[in-house]
Amino acid sequence: NVADIALTFGALDRGLEEVNPVMAWLLETGHGLAAVVKVGVSIVVAAAGWWFRRYRRVIEAAVAIVAVMSLVVLYHLATLGVSA
Repeated sequence: NVADIALTFGALDRGLEEVNPVMAWLLETGHGLAAVVKVGVSIVVAAAGWWFRRYRRVIEAAVAIVAVMSLVVLYHLATLGVSA
């Protein structure tokens, strides 16, 4: 999520827009708040995952979340040279 938010800030600096309405709203209030919420939610979810790690569904969900976030970061990297 740190990579995602850093790449998002770079994309916004190049004139691209945030398509996630929740993040767009947070970014309107300030980049600092958006970063704190993005990383904070990740920490809370990771802690909950660790706490409930003995349940198979939690492990499956964690793998799915990591896969999706990896795809998001790869998307950012693939479109790094694209400008508005």
